[in-house]
Amino acid sequence: MRKTSKRLFVLIMMIQLTPVSAALDTARQAELLYLLKHDCGSCHGMTRKGGLGHAQRGNDMEFVTGNNDADGVYLLQWVKQHSPEKADHIAAKLRQWGGNSSGVNIANIDNLGDVHPDTFWWHYSLGNVRQRPFSEIWVDASDPIMKGLKAVSRVIKGRCGECRYFDIFGGNTRVRALQLTDDSWAEDPACYLTDAEIRINSSHDVTDMPLHRAGAL
Repeated sequence: MRKTSKRLFVLIMMIQLTPVSAALDTARQAELLYLLKHDCGSCHGMTRKGGLGHAQRGNDMEFVTGNNDADGVYLLQWVKQHSPEKADHIAAKLRQWGGNSSGVNIANIDNLGDVHPDTFWWHYSLGNVRQRPFSEIWVDASDPIMKGLKAVSRVIKGRCGECRYFDIFGGNTRVRALQLTDDSWAEDPACYLTDAEIRINSSHDVTDMPLHRAGAL
């Protein structure tokens, strides 16, 4: 038996043979609970300063969203209303990022070696690294999905294509549109911003409008 297996076996036996009566005293329980929340929890979002800490202190929960690049537009609008002196800087950084990066700066290789534009495209394979080098797969624009994702700028239909902040959100995630409309280049069905907020058919400046989710950030 290998050393690692022996140690694991001994550990399991010690746990099984530990009598139920060997309960931890109150002080040790408190010590371990503190360790869980403040030390171990620091790697798992459980610290009192973040993650579950807000709920543990009785405060409202905080949420971080992902896979919706409309958040960048919302953030810029919020900054314009609450810290206008920082708006230009934030806008420049958001445009530098460019929004959705699927198939460009983000890739996914699954456990079988299949390459996908990102982790949400597992139903669509661009090739397999066991059969072809990743360096060749990733730059191959003969694939229609990769050609569209790598286009500058992407050709997107509907509200997304008309949005004045396209250079900030980059057309958002395309797989969501594909799954819900069977069209990878349709407008994002999960965009939560109003036409007024993205200034479609509106003459108002964004700083003149209250956000329809004001106070959410």
